[in-house]
Amino acid sequence: MYFSKTVTDAQLGEIHLRKQAGIHDIRLSVHPRRGIVVTVPWFMKYEDGMDFVRSRKDWILKNRQRQQERVDKAREEGRGMPIIRDGVSIRTQHQEIIIRRSPQGTLFSFDEAWEKPLDSYGKTASKRRGTIGQTAKILTTESGTLMEGSNNRGAIAVTRITYPYEWGDTLRPGSIEERMATESMIKALRKEAKEYLPARLSWLASRYGFKYDKLAIKNNLTNWGSCSSKGNINLNLHLVRLPSALCDFVILHELCHLKHFNHGPAFHSLFSQTCATHFADLIGEGKEYPDGQSLEKAFARNLRKYYLW
Repeated sequence: MYFSKTVTDAQLGEIHLRKQAGIHDIRLSVHPRRGIVVTVPWFMKYEDGMDFVRSRKDWILKNRQRQQERVDKAREEGRGMPIIRDGVSIRTQHQEIIIRRSPQGTLFSFDEAWEKPLDSYGKTASKRRGTIGQTAKILTTESGTLMEGSNNRGAIAVTRITYPYEWGDTLRPGSIEERMATESMIKALRKEAKEYLPARLSWLASRYGFKYDKLAIKNNLTNWGSCSSKGNINLNLHLVRLPSALCDFVILHELCHLKHFNHGPAFHSLFSQTCATHFADLIGEGKEYPDGQSLEKAFARNLRKYYLW
């Protein structure tokens, strides 16, 4: 049980305070997206929380700067959602979303890229771009992008989103234009997620003996996935931005919660064992791989390098 209030500081910006029963010390957290959150014991005053913030101001400023540098680096390396500007792109498991500024820009032109070829991504391509067989999936019309089943390799679909030229080279964060462009990017990601994640979840559940009830695909900004006590699984549409192995890692994590709805020893034992079996199968026989527990920790560290925003 807790109540909240927000205080604005001239140097730190918004500070979110809340009272909570059952704790005995003031807790302070600084997050790149959630901001500064101060949790105060029920018997203390909000002003006690503000006094604590003032005493840690230098630490907050340094920590926030370090976090922003990590987020900026992640964006540059494709591990986070980019600041929207002309020419920026997002590479997913099955497509590359390219943002372009255009005199005839329209935010919804990308829909055509998913309509024509069945069971594949991208626009119908000309056969002159590569030698293809009868069973080839045609992935894209973009010059230099390859087709599955052709004599070219590394095929990936291209989804182009254009925005009006007068919006400028870079869209101001928080502006209406930036939110509109972001919504179009999310639509493209959601389209891919609805194609890929249900099939992948079903295969992994069947492969390792798990049974779930329903799947929901969400644009959540706090976690990659979750599992309810009713056996329902939520997966974040941003999972398609992860490497396939990390995506499997998240899905297996939620599947293991179907049997152990906590993070206790029994859960980690099952999860480590499942990871060890799955990733050993992926790399094939005769190759060394870390034990399940080490593997779980290594993947968790790698997952923390990716951002949902």
